[in-house]
Amino acid sequence: MSFFNGYQRPAKRTCVPTDELIDLNFCLPIPSQLSSARVALVPFVPSLHVSQYLEGTADHPSLFTYLPYGPLNVNDLPGFYEWFETRIRGDSGTLMFAIIDRTKPSPSSHPDQGGAFAGVIAYLNTSLSNLSTEIGHLLILPEWQRTFLTTNAVGLLLMHALEVPGHGGYGLRRVQWQANEQNAPSVKAAKRLGFDMEGIIRWDRILPALVPPKPGVSAESREGDPLPSLPGRHTAMLSLCWDRYSKGDVEVLMNRGIDQSNEPAALNGVIQKMAFVNNYQAQAKETVASSVDGQPIDLNFCLPIPAELSSARVKLVPFVPSLHAKQYLEGVSRHPELYTYLGYGPFNATDPAPFYDWFETRMRSDPGTLLFAIIDRTSPSPKAYPEQGGAFAGVMAYLNTFPANLATEIGHIMILPKWQRTFLTTNAVGLMIMHALEVPRDSAPGTGQWGLRRVQWQANELNAPSRRLAKRMGFRMEGVFRWQWTLPETDPPKP
Repeated sequence: MSFFNGYQRPAKRTCVPTDELIDLNFCLPIPSQLSSARVALVPFVPSLHVSQYLEGTADHPSLFTYLPYGPLNVNDLPGFYEWFETRIRGDSGTLMFAIIDRTKPSPSSHPDQGGAFAGVIAYLNTSLSNLSTEIGHLLILPEWQRTFLTTNAVGLLLMHALEVPGHGGYGLRRVQWQANEQNAPSVKAAKRLGFDMEGIIRWDRILPALVPPKPGVSAESREGDPLPSLPGRHTAMLSLCWDRYSKGDVEVLMNRGIDQSNEPAALNGVIQKMAFVNNYQAQAKETVASSVDGQPIDLNFCLPIPAELSSARVKLVPFVPSLHAKQYLEGVSRHPELYTYLGYGPFNATDPAPFYDWFETRMRSDPGTLLFAIIDRTSPSPKAYPEQGGAFAGVMAYLNTFPANLATEIGHIMILPKWQRTFLTTNAVGLMIMHALEVPRDSAPGTGQWGLRRVQWQANELNAPSRRLAKRMGFRMEGVFRWQWTLPETDPPKP
């Protein structure tokens, strides 16, 4: 059996401003503007804002020091559009805003802007299902640094994210803030606005090779590293969640030094006329049932797929529904407690449709996820699958895999009762750790290790067995991410 990765994102192109709706491809309703007495945020539209952005940053490459991209070149407009399409509008979890200083006059080239262009800021990593987002892509032009602008811009995004819909917001539960561990001003700004430090995520991402280099940590001492010339970044993770958020406290920070009697006039012109829509649709995929015809199976993963990973007692093979779904469902049907700490399920053999829907939407449609069937090589194969090489004992997956950052995660662990508290889990996790972190070596196609720099493990804070297992396997605790996920309604409820 062989596998390949056939995933392709749908092509998108930037819309230009017209009287029609502008598609900014965001997963939540798009506000036409967010404003305080001194600052307005309007969705970033390249045809209106790109020249101001590029001209404002052209002589200040230091503005990109702690950003994982740039500097962007004022003479390379196609390069900017490519960045905007791939990093901003191509991601339905990201919405970038232009920051307008309402206390300054509009430029003659944009008389209806309602003030001066002062920088950009964005929502990113937005998840409606988990009621969470992040504030980032923050770039303030030099004239406005160390002024009211940053506090007002961040404050507006905080209030719109965390206020409930009845008060005009999204009603999210978590807003996070990530910064290069070495970027003390960013961490300081987040704490001033009420964010709490949760931990340092080591080797979180790869930084581009530039001159001068971006602040990071070198991996040159690692023999065989796939990207030896590219430094990595340790990331500070902070959050402000609904239960520690106070609109009044944010407004006090935003209004410091303000003269309420001189509030600028309301915005007008082009900005008011704009309306936005979200037309993003993920590409539909169909599960390939099996390889009985000898053709490769498309499992839609972002790295080379091993045919198997094996130790003396355990074997991992990519999960193929036509081969493994029935064994999985029959094994879990009488044990709904296996799903206690998972964010989905339980599934059962009498109604397999929800499982197949879950596999397509959560597993195969995500190119960062690859699910494995765990086979116990010390037990006989079932009669229905005589060539399986052992008994089906559970599942485990790589997820949140980002080749560009040389990072992945191990999760979706489900061990059937017969194999709990045995050698199986340690062997399965060990195989995945080795395949992820060992540097590539000469080997047959599809069997070489990936040479990643980071493998992470996330667990419900209340799931003590999972946390003990991770520590036993060598994982180091980095922090507790508050209100990270929203759990489904189940009976009994999940912890």
